[in-house]
Amino acid sequence: MKSYNMVDVEVPDNPSVKIKKDTWIRAGASGLFHIAINNGQFVSKDDLLGVICNPFGGIENKVHASVDGYVIGTNNQPVVNEGDALIHLGIEG
Repeated sequence: MKSYNMVDVEVPDNPSVKIKKDTWIRAGASGLFHIAINNGQFVSKDDLLGVICNPFGGIENKVHASVDGYVIGTNNQPVVNEGDALIHLGIEG
């Protein structure tokens, strides 16, 4: 839209990334999911992505990245069940 002079905003000069593969990070337990990363963010293997807690806050299950990649999708539902897809990671070629 900026190239057509429809908006007057600064456009960041972000490099393009070509995603060749993808994977989903799934919930290892049921509970309340608290996400710790943002969409589009690069994460390294074993980085903390979020925490699944029981409703009483007593048990925590940490969710870590299984591979290096970019966050291309997240589950925004606070209540998750074991096996639910939580975070979609895109992997560069």
